[in-house]
Amino acid sequence: MNLSAIQNMLEQLSIPWPVLAAAAGLLTLLLCAIAMRRRTVARRSVEYARLQAQIDKLRQDNRSVVELAVRAGRRLRQSEAQLRELGQRVEALKLQGQSGDSNHAYEQAIRMVRRGADAGRLVSDFGLSRGEAELVTLLHGRRKAG
Repeated sequence: MNLSAIQNMLEQLSIPWPVLAAAAGLLTLLLCAIAMRRRTVARRSVEYARLQAQIDKLRQDNRSVVELAVRAGRRLRQSEAQLRELGQRVEALKLQGQSGDSNHAYEQAIRMVRRGADAGRLVSDFGLSRGEAELVTLLHGRRKAG
């Protein structure tokens, strides 16, 4: 179809040429607006998918942190129970009135800890068990500032 054929068809419709030109312009604007909207929707869909992936990753990280916190809590309770048990054992030993040599060994161990000795030294020098040495160090060792 050529231009004159189109003009003939338009004349037969008896629609003024300026009205048709305005309609064509509006149709073009409408098609441009639709195309721009589709691009915006596509960009937002990509952004939504990216944000959803971040949310999923954060949820997984949160689950991992919660699991670690639960495990740390269990270990803390176990350590507290062991510490209480060691404290009770030390008190029981004190109440049993062990021989003077044993009490003297504890007194020497306490003096050594106050001078900076560690639990390993108490085990080797005084024959204390590792738990006893750690308890003496914990109870009588120098407090660190801060």
